[in-house]
Amino acid sequence: MKRFLPLALVLFLCGCGPASPADTPFALENPNGDRLALGMSQTELDALLTPEEGVSSQSQGPVTLIDYGGGADGPVSIAYRSDKAVSLNLGFYPNGEAAAPEDVSWSIQGITLGSREEDVRAAFQEPTRKYDQDLPSITCFPTLDKILTYDYLSDGTLLLADTGDNAFSLVFFVADGKVVGLSLFLAEQGHIFLPSTQMTKGGP
Repeated sequence: MKRFLPLALVLFLCGCGPASPADTPFALENPNGDRLALGMSQTELDALLTPEEGVSSQSQGPVTLIDYGGGADGPVSIAYRSDKAVSLNLGFYPNGEAAAPEDVSWSIQGITLGSREEDVRAAFQEPTRKYDQDLPSITCFPTLDKILTYDYLSDGTLLLADTGDNAFSLVFFVADGKVVGLSLFLAEQGHIFLPSTQMTKGGP
């Protein structure tokens, strides 16, 4: 039997750390030098992500998830809480399809869709946590075989173990040895927000 996971994806992907400053050292960047960072307001991000094909939104309690699909730099989804970005997601279309690497020019420290797993490890070291069993089933990633989670303190220090002290996390979704999606989010959220409601997880 399958069960649907609305908006929030798998609590086990992140350690639930304390509330933290939104000024993290990482951001999504495009070739023009535009930066999408946690803590930016919706007004600031709307100005950078004017889409060609409109936007769609979903709400879960105090969090609103907005899909910026069809823009020149490719699809990005952002979760907002109190008008501040708490989650940035790359690699997902609102209809649940995966984004093709050639459609996306956003990257984080040189890593983007299509980057190899070894490139991720070279750029970010060994992950705090790695999942390769009992993975969630995500419609747009039918061949998902690994999830790499990096937990950081607010100053950008990588945690080598899951201590629960992380301020923010960076998660890479890997299929066939390549990045197919990524999410940067504040640990205070307790989970990742993704644009597709077409997410299921096996189980009774």
